[in-house]
Amino acid sequence: AVINTGSTDCLLQGGRVKYVKEEGEEGGDEWSLSQLFAPSLRSITIFVMTIWMVCSFAYYGHVFSYPIALQERYDMEVENQYFAVMLAGLAEIPGILVGLLLIDIEGVGRRRSLMVFFFLASGSALLVPLFADATQFLIANMVLKSFINTPFCILYVFAAELYPTTHRASGIAFCSASSRVAGALSPVITAWSLTQSITLTYQMFAIAMGIGAMAAMTFEFETQHGKLPEFIGESYSNATRDRPPEARPLKTSVTTQL
Repeated sequence: AVINTGSTDCLLQGGRVKYVKEEGEEGGDEWSLSQLFAPSLRSITIFVMTIWMVCSFAYYGHVFSYPIALQERYDMEVENQYFAVMLAGLAEIPGILVGLLLIDIEGVGRRRSLMVFFFLASGSALLVPLFADATQFLIANMVLKSFINTPFCILYVFAAELYPTTHRASGIAFCSASSRVAGALSPVITAWSLTQSITLTYQMFAIAMGIGAMAAMTFEFETQHGKLPEFIGESYSNATRDRPPEARPLKTSVTTQL
């Protein structure tokens, strides 16, 4: 509820008082697209966009190139290609279940889970072209597809916990939409790489997953066991850094306790 104190409007919520700025005043909680790149949210938006774009590139690139690779390597019939793609899709389910369990393990959390699956996906992408046997190649691609898809699912949880309530839906929608650019370019780029070699195509997937791993390593915030932020000024107040407490900067808050 919003009450009038006589001089300043306050928003009471959860036993706290928050001073509400007038419309148009810098730092208010009204939404605008530019606020996703304001200092309070810039690193979150860039991080989520990067992760989503590399996931989208690798995921849709693999969906596009996998049947072509089966055709070129093993002269596989179309029906068998469809069956192989279906198996790769089913292989995503165990990866999702493992990821959902991993993100809640103490000491692992969301960020480290992303790192684990990105490194596994990058290494798998480098190894897949080395399998000459058709069955081995099929199984390796099923494992790779699972590793590529799992960060996609973890990111939905992580992004929702990073963005404050005032910008959560718009932030996730914007970053998800921007990833479609990478998804749209992926078939074009992988089509070119397939004209060079199948190995090069999988190396590109490995590079994309490697970029995701580096982004997760450099982003130092973790939201496990944290309270969801409500306002833009609280974006980092409920996240923890993977550093000792004495190395953390002092936090300021726009709210006070009653």
